[in-house]
Amino acid sequence: GIPVGRASIRLDDLSVVPSYGLMNETEVEAEIQAFRAAINGADRDATVDLEWARGNLPKLEAEIFAAQRALLRDSSLVEWVEARIRDQRENAAQAVRHRFDEFRAILGESGSEVIRSRVEDFTDAERLILNHLLGTGTPPPSGNGPDDSESAPVILVTHTPPPSLLARIDP
Repeated sequence: GIPVGRASIRLDDLSVVPSYGLMNETEVEAEIQAFRAAINGADRDATVDLEWARGNLPKLEAEIFAAQRALLRDSSLVEWVEARIRDQRENAAQAVRHRFDEFRAILGESGSEVIRSRVEDFTDAERLILNHLLGTGTPPPSGNGPDDSESAPVILVTHTPPPSLLARIDP
């Protein structure tokens, strides 16, 4: 039982995001544009992931990707983050973090174990946005993702893999 394969190291630790204030309207508008670009990029990633999942995973597991995509397309998320950037002059990464902290708190207070278990799906959607916003994304391990052409064995090295990544991993 010794695994052999290429190591795929995932270091997308987003436990700490940059925090800085915006000094003027030009910076506010630039931050909003960066956030919109990040949402669009995250939505594209989630769409590719969903299409891959629907063709490769059982329906229940594929729904993880559908839930993430729905969250990324939720206009109230975009409106809340943009309002926070405008009103609090907070950078986009911090605004996203605050909104997802609220989501996690609400889910965590639920009496339903099923609802509490969705926290990881929300955190995964947040990770998609922050990866685009901060430029920290790493591709899925080779041979296991929707865009991979290799089938060589890969050993995943990561601290906390998101559910969307785990769904792609061949046991």
